Amino acid sequence: MDFSCAKLFLIRSRASANSFLSQYEPLTLLIAPLLTLLVARILQSIFSAVHDKGLKQTVIGFFMSWIKLVPGVNSYIEAQKQKVRCITLAFDLIFIRFFFKLLS
Repeated sequence: MDFSCAKLFLIRSRASANSFLSQYEPLTLLIAPLLTLLVARILQSIFSAVHDKGLKQTVIGFFMSWIKLVPGVNSYIEAQKQKVRCITLAFDLIFIRFFFKLLS
């Protein structure tokens, strides 16, 4: 008796689910879970980055990545980095010469 009651419940549940899902396109039913998993993965990645680096550093990193996509900005940033490297190298050389003069 219990088996037939459970079987009837499953048949009714199946019919209810089929009637509910019949209003959607099959492609929509296929894409929706995949899209949901993609969004969940993106959110998990963002939360992981915030947890590792902190909110401020993560926002600055995303902003800098987006800014570099503007044409000409990336080359400008690289030119400024090269200037800083040259200045740093010059100060290092001055410090080394000064240090050797103190030793001699």
